Amino acid sequence: MADPETLFGVDLKAVRERLGALEYFTSVDTVQAATEAITGAEVAIPPAAFVSIMQENYAANRYAAGGHAQRATVELSVLFCIPGERIDGELPDEVERARKLILAVLIGWQPPGADVALEARSYAVRMIAEGLVWGEWRFRTGFDMQATPAP
Repeated sequence: MADPETLFGVDLKAVRERLGALEYFTSVDTVQAATEAITGAEVAIPPAAFVSIMQENYAANRYAAGGHAQRATVELSVLFCIPGERIDGELPDEVERARKLILAVLIGWQPPGADVALEARSYAVRMIAEGLVWGEWRFRTGFDMQATPAP
């Protein structure tokens, strides 16, 4: 059976590996790990990053009969946590460093499974709590999903 992470879509494992190659984050994991870290079920040792698909949108099938082809637009999330807190209303410099590192390594890169390079969509600080600053980058890419209908 094909790897579900690469079947009909963007290879998230490759995105995690690209971020991991920075040797900045202690771990680069999945959205499930982020949920566990946020809820305290498992401790992520920051700085850590978490990669997931936030949304996929599909255009209508381009074939009237005999095949299946849809354009998919994919929005990826890179959620990260950095040790720190606001001091005099300012975020630690390390948050800005992480923000720029993620952008530098992903913008314009085309992950396996995608047919266009990653495009930055947005960035925001999501939460500051318990000594951690959580930031999130969102990127967009796409691919064509094609299949032959089963007999």
